[in-house]
Amino acid sequence: MARALLICAASWCLVVAVARTAHAAPPPIEWHAPPGCPSQSDVEAQIAAMLAGSLRAVAPGTRLEFAVVRDGDGWRLSGRLTGPDGPAERTLVARDCAALAQAAALIAAIAVDPEHVAPGEVPVPTDIPP
Repeated sequence: MARALLICAASWCLVVAVARTAHAAPPPIEWHAPPGCPSQSDVEAQIAAMLAGSLRAVAPGTRLEFAVVRDGDGWRLSGRLTGPDGPAERTLVARDCAALAQAAALIAAIAVDPEHVAPGEVPVPTDIPP
């Protein structure tokens, strides 16, 4: 009996240790941006940083597609999220392509675990005029 209890306790400790080290995998993304903008791996790294510590899994069928193009003096991001609730599209504009990459990463992280991504943890640029 004591041996069975010891095995059960050891198994429980292993499960807790694995749960603490597990984290949410970023959703699959497609990132299209011209040279000079952050790369897909840069955006994926930002998503991973925002999801650090999250245990929520990506919903099956979730896919994100982002395309950044020049728009006058700035940039335009067109994004499409396909998930369990169907497709959703967003368009954002900014003076800086890096800001749009950061916005895309935030959209992706929220798509995986909206409760984990706290507003205070997301850097907000302060040099954008109203």
